[in-house]
Amino acid sequence: MKKLKILLFFSLFIITVPFSVFAEREKGISLAISPLLTRINVAPGDSWSGFVEVFNSSEKDLHFTIILKDFRGGEEGRVEFIDTREIEKSIDKGKEFLLSQWININRDLIFIPAKESKALPVEINIPKHAGPGGKYAIISAAAIAEEDISSGTSVMVSPSVGSLVLLNVRGDVIEEAFLREFSTKRTLYTKPEVSFDVRLRNEGNTHIHPRGNITIYNQWDRVVENFLINHNTEFGNVLPQSERRWNFVWDGKESLFEMGRYKASLTLVYGEEVNRTITQDVYFWIIPLDFFLMLLGIVLFLLVIVTIAERFKQKYMD
Repeated sequence: MKKLKILLFFSLFIITVPFSVFAEREKGISLAISPLLTRINVAPGDSWSGFVEVFNSSEKDLHFTIILKDFRGGEEGRVEFIDTREIEKSIDKGKEFLLSQWININRDLIFIPAKESKALPVEINIPKHAGPGGKYAIISAAAIAEEDISSGTSVMVSPSVGSLVLLNVRGDVIEEAFLREFSTKRTLYTKPEVSFDVRLRNEGNTHIHPRGNITIYNQWDRVVENFLINHNTEFGNVLPQSERRWNFVWDGKESLFEMGRYKASLTLVYGEEVNRTITQDVYFWIIPLDFFLMLLGIVLFLLVIVTIAERFKQKYMD
C-alpha cells in the first residue's frame, strides 16, 4: 500500500495554530481561547460584533488581560507583527488604518477561577474611509497566576493563546496570485519516493484561501496518486504580498513494471468574487535501481565479450 506523507512547511499560520491551540504550561498556567479563527467580510462604515471565550483549564485561579497585535504576511508565508511605531512614521498611513484600532474589547485585568471560562464581547467598527482589502489582527489572552497577583510580585505574562481575525473590507478588492514554483527535487528517481514543492504568491490586497490537488499519472496515463491541497482546513490562508509553500512526498509501490516517465498535474483554485484557476505540469522519471544494476551488468558483460572477441581476432586472424 502507498504511504502518503504530507509535510506542511512554515506556511502561513503554522506558527499561530500551536500559538492558539496549545496552552502555555509555565508556572502551572494552562489557557485556551475560542474561536481560533474568525473571518469577517464587511463594507466601510459597517460594524461587527461577536465573542471570544478564554478558558482557564489549569488547577489554579488566573487573571488575564487582552493584547491586540496587527500582523501581515512575511517572506515564505511567515507572520510578521506590525510595529505601530513603523506605521506612525509613514507619510500616507497612520495607526487608524490598523485593524487593532477598530476592535473594542475589555482590556482590563480579568479574573477566571480554575476550570472555568470567561466570554468577552468583541465589537469591530470599520471607518467610512477604510480602504478595501484585508486587515489582520490577533486577539491574545495573557495570563497571570492568582498568587502572583496577591503577592504583588513582578510576573511575566503568557501570550500563548490567540484568536486570529481576518477581516476583508469590501470595495475594489484585488484577488491576484501566481505560482512561483511547482517542482520535484530531481528529474530521475530510482524508486517512487518523490518530493513536490508548491509555492504560491498572493499579489492582491486581501487574503486568499487556495484549494486544489496534485494528480500523478504513470507512463500509461493512469492515475496513481492524488494529493489534496488546503482542503478541510481554516488555516490555509495566504496574506497579501506574501507566499505559502506546501511540500508533498509520494511514497509509491516499487515495481519494474511501474518504471518510466511520470506526469504530476497541479490545479489550484482561489478567489471569493471570481474563481481563478492555476494549472501546471511537471515530469519526472522512475527507473528502479535493480533495473539500473541489471542494465549495468549487461553492458559490462557485452564489453567483456567485445574485448575477448577483439583479442581473439588479433591473435588468430592477423
